[in-house]
Amino acid sequence: VLNGHKKSFTALRVWHCNPWTPNPFRGGFRRHPDLNEELLKVFSVDMTIKCALTNTQSGGAKGGLIIDPNHYTKDELRYLLELTIDEFLFEYSIPDPDRDVFGPDMNMSSEDMFYIYHRVGKLNRLLKFPNVAAAVTGKPTDKDGLPGREDATARGGLIVLKKFIELSNCLPKQGATLAIQGFGNVGFNLALLAHSFNFKMVG
Repeated sequence: VLNGHKKSFTALRVWHCNPWTPNPFRGGFRRHPDLNEELLKVFSVDMTIKCALTNTQSGGAKGGLIIDPNHYTKDELRYLLELTIDEFLFEYSIPDPDRDVFGPDMNMSSEDMFYIYHRVGKLNRLLKFPNVAAAVTGKPTDKDGLPGREDATARGGLIVLKKFIELSNCLPKQGATLAIQGFGNVGFNLALLAHSFNFKMVG
């Protein structure tokens, strides 16, 4: 029930592959109106590949809530997120530090990840996870999050881009120019970090 009216919302979680069976699946959770199962299947494969390349030894996962966050207030978004986590916990026992670890994705902030963490923590008297904080990544640093997580994706992208340019032997003497498409968490932090990687922002 939202604002006195009954509404239905769809949330999805896709697991791709977990060859290291004792370890959890791992991947982002997003909010977007165009989210669908096929898209999440592709993203979960990407997560499996990322985990393999970094020797994280986790299976890939991806999920989200099919809504346009621009149509809801901050309180409504938190309420819907907590209802979604309740449903996932009681129906599928996730998020779980040993089964499926949720991370931030499109239209999800560190504050949103704290709401998930807080919800799991509140229900932990029933769940009995030994380490609730490990069920959710991307939390604020003052709420059991890790320093550097906020800009980690952007920083990693710049490291890979700079290495690619160096290996392809096409780095200009004055440094490369950089244009960014999108200005969410990744795009914003790319803009902040570009100068320290010797990239000149042009757009």
